[in-house]
Amino acid sequence: MVKLYRKRYLLFKVLSEKSLEKNIIRRSIFESFQKLFGVLDLSCAKLVFLEYDKEKNLGILRCSHTYLDHVRA
Repeated sequence: MVKLYRKRYLLFKVLSEKSLEKNIIRRSIFESFQKLFGVLDLSCAKLVFLEYDKEKNLGILRCSHTYLDHVRA
């Protein structure tokens, strides 16, 4: 039996004086999460980088509802 998870979406803003590429932001988020919580929690969080607007420095992440606080950290 496959257990479905409830999805949560987070809007984030990058605070930087220079414009950063989408891949750099994505890699930084995943590496930071892995350093804080480990590979197992990264997998369980079902973290997905959905979008990033380079001009507004805004992006959207999706994660499992049980790991919402972890992703916010």
